[in-house]
Amino acid sequence: MPDNECIDISKYINNFSYDVDLSKLTLTLSIPQIYLKSIRSTLADESDWDDGIPMFMMNYNLNGSFSKNKNMDDYSSLFLNLNNRLNLGSWRIQSNLYYNKNKVGSRTYDDWKSNNSSISRNINSIKSNLIVGQSVLGSMLFDSVSYTGITLATANEMLPDSERGYSPTIKGIVDSRSKLTIRQNGNILYQEYINPGPYNIDNLNSVGTSGDYEVELTAADGAIVKYNVPYSSLPNLLRKDSFNYSVSLGQLDITSAKRNKFSQGTLGLGLPLDSTIYTGYQIADDYFSAGLGLGTDMGKLGALSIDAMQAQAKIYDKSYTGGSYRILYAKSFSDSGTNIQLTGYRYSTSNYYTFTEASYRNNYKNSFSDELFNYNERKKNSFQLNLSQNLGDYGQLYLWGNVNSYWNSDYKSKNIQAGWNKTLPEFNNIIISTSYNKNTYINNTEDILYLSISVPLSNAIDKNTVYLTNSTNYNKSKYNNLTSLYGSALDNKLNYNFYQTVSNNSENKSNLNLRYKANIAEFSTGTSYSSTTKEFDYGVTGSILAHQDGIIFAREANDTAILVKAIGASGARIDKSGENITIGDNGYALIPYATAYHYNDVGLFPETFGMGYDIDGKVMKVAPTRGAVSKVVFDVRKGYNFLVSLNYQGKKIKFGTLVINNDDKMTSIVNDDSTVYLTGVKSNSSYTVKIDKSTSCQFTINYNKNNAMNNINKESVICK
Repeated sequence: MPDNECIDISKYINNFSYDVDLSKLTLTLSIPQIYLKSIRSTLADESDWDDGIPMFMMNYNLNGSFSKNKNMDDYSSLFLNLNNRLNLGSWRIQSNLYYNKNKVGSRTYDDWKSNNSSISRNINSIKSNLIVGQSVLGSMLFDSVSYTGITLATANEMLPDSERGYSPTIKGIVDSRSKLTIRQNGNILYQEYINPGPYNIDNLNSVGTSGDYEVELTAADGAIVKYNVPYSSLPNLLRKDSFNYSVSLGQLDITSAKRNKFSQGTLGLGLPLDSTIYTGYQIADDYFSAGLGLGTDMGKLGALSIDAMQAQAKIYDKSYTGGSYRILYAKSFSDSGTNIQLTGYRYSTSNYYTFTEASYRNNYKNSFSDELFNYNERKKNSFQLNLSQNLGDYGQLYLWGNVNSYWNSDYKSKNIQAGWNKTLPEFNNIIISTSYNKNTYINNTEDILYLSISVPLSNAIDKNTVYLTNSTNYNKSKYNNLTSLYGSALDNKLNYNFYQTVSNNSENKSNLNLRYKANIAEFSTGTSYSSTTKEFDYGVTGSILAHQDGIIFAREANDTAILVKAIGASGARIDKSGENITIGDNGYALIPYATAYHYNDVGLFPETFGMGYDIDGKVMKVAPTRGAVSKVVFDVRKGYNFLVSLNYQGKKIKFGTLVINNDDKMTSIVNDDSTVYLTGVKSNSSYTVKIDKSTSCQFTINYNKNNAMNNINKESVICK
């Protein structure tokens, strides 16, 4: 397209049209959707990404128990977990510490451990994350392993929601301006008005669950066209032209395994035709493995992926070469309500070793028996299934299973669960459920039948959540019945659970558990009683945050959080997803979670302010990066709210006139009835009214603090 020249757009864009309305001085362009650049994203602008404040945070979890038994020694335990993190700019330094103490009679056992010590940072320019130290490494191809080393990998959370994972492209042509609506399972995923011509919707958010997309086109004359786009997804599918990668160097960090130094790399690429190719390698002194896989969304046939691994391991100076092959499949049948969420089969040859298996074997050598090693670690066949069936008014069925067989062993491990559940809206949403579990491990087999009914009592008792539940499970000739009453109180700050167990295999027990969410921490306690045993347990979890203005105590925080500063607003409630967090006496509060790289709205409920206080800006926005503690500051102004009726030279003041506080220069606007609403008004506050460009007048508001004041106080003044 030539630069700096007038062009005829219709030569470059098919179905382009325009309309000029000289009476309204408007020009309307009609450009088909396919030629428009989509800006649909909930991701914050990169310029607004905030690495947070310098700070030290310690998340702690302390719990303990005491037990007295008539037939055994007294027992007590204490467990402490400390997750420590230091943030300096975009760098995150963290480490976990554990303390465990057990006392049985007069014997005491205790120990300290540490793990997950690491330094990490986000690299925004390449949408990646760098981590150095102890961590867990996972991928599309290889089993997860604990290691100490360095990893550079794609940070998917830096991408717009519409570019993560996989979603099919919706294509078509419309001959008139239409409203396009895309639904899945009745939920609206996307809606847009499109112009005549072709359309191409390739930025749908990945929903992660299979199920046809229902596309509806509504024309201006009301005509409706509907069609379905089959959609099935697997975890390893990516969109066209997208990719993810991971490169690692380090040392295996698994108890009882040889601490091999190794390198691992993976790469996934989104291809045309709704396909994805992925590959990877693992290499160490005595081990090498490489894999290749291909996944595709086959439309009505579902989603399928096939991958193959080839490995060479050196064990006791002997080489083993083998392969492992896997098929994964997912499909939703909308007409029947059947959803195959994931089914998979893997076959491994007798000489195939994963990196972890080879490291275990090299560490134990001849002291590790072949039969035990093969059973615990060396799978031959593995089959998994996750299936659900919607029965409409009759509830939902589900089936989940995992069956494994092993080389040089007749043993099979099985874990199969089938169940049904149903909600009865006509009976106050009573929930009925039943399930059957079959677990086989070596020579042990469990057959468990579970029955449960849960009755909401919220309307009968109070507005808080209250449930009465009765459940029974049978395992061969043994049964266990549990009746519980659980719910919440004190504006959902207090959770309670009282339950009674009756069994023909063990003692009957009475139990009471309480959990309270305070601003500074979460506290829990519980007790149980039987004819021979009395038990008591306790716990507290929370966060301690040290920042440049001081130290605050708060509920346990996620790795990304928000520090709120509102000096003078003690007790004000924070408007953030109903967590019931309030500003502390020191003027601070910690919101324990935030969505990284997205705008997070933080507000204060005005009705929770004390009389005579107000803030500028009821809602603040912040977009923390992963691991950041972002800070938002509210300017709390002391004073009362007034609705002032203004008079200037015996006349009303016109709508839109500016009123300026002479102290803090805050501005307000006169209403159409010559009134102005003023907040944070102090006694003897003076204001200037801009009558016009060259004329202004002033007024002062006086009040006696000893007099009764209201949320909104009325006053009439003459502006002079």
